[in-house]
Amino acid sequence: METRTLIIEKEKGWGIFDALNGNVLIEGLSSVEESLNLCHERHYETPYFVGNGQFLKDLDGEFLYLTENGKSSKLELEYANGMPCLDFEVCPLCKGAAFGRYNDGHNCYYCPACEKDVDCVPPAEWIGEAD
Repeated sequence: METRTLIIEKEKGWGIFDALNGNVLIEGLSSVEESLNLCHERHYETPYFVGNGQFLKDLDGEFLYLTENGKSSKLELEYANGMPCLDFEVCPLCKGAAFGRYNDGHNCYYCPACEKDVDCVPPAEWIGEAD
């Protein structure tokens, strides 16, 4: 496995850190693009970068990585330590990961990347009720 890294914005610039032990690999970079390019050059694996310009995280703020050898064509994610990330759906808005949660009487998927509730379903007892 390649070195798994985190890219963190700090007050003095961007930095690249080891995802497992937190050690600083590189500091003082000027942008996320420079950080990603440097990670690519050094064969560092970075968290999944979604279309809205953010790194994919779960509901607890943990970074998520694409699995190395996905066995299916669907999005498969795992944590920095290799544990699979389960129970998520692909967000129809940003293509990131949306996680199940209960919100205002509905079962929804919440996408931390675009901060939206998607695919909300009312409780079973509401289905079929007349307006």
